[in-house]
Amino acid sequence: MEAEITEQYPDERIAWKATGGKINAGVVIFDRLDNQRCKIMLQLDWESEGLIEKLGSAIGQDDRQVKGDLDRFKDLIESRGAETRAWRGEVEHSAHDR
Repeated sequence: MEAEITEQYPDERIAWKATGGKINAGVVIFDRLDNQRCKIMLQLDWESEGLIEKLGSAIGQDDRQVKGDLDRFKDLIESRGAETRAWRGEVEHSAHDR
């Protein structure tokens, strides 16, 4: 899957849309609770393809996969102990770019 970041505000929000492969888009919002904690809110939009994916979605497999991915993301971030010093610029596409 390839994706394009459509919006990025460091420590606040990142949004993307697929540019190839399966149709999907999403946004993650980081809500700072204090100096050591934040709440992450995730919105995903995708289309299930084929009978197997539609069945998996119907029995909640999608939700379990997303929860597992978020748990692994939390473990990764907490294990680092420091920022990565990666680029932290802002991205904002106009409505006609979307």
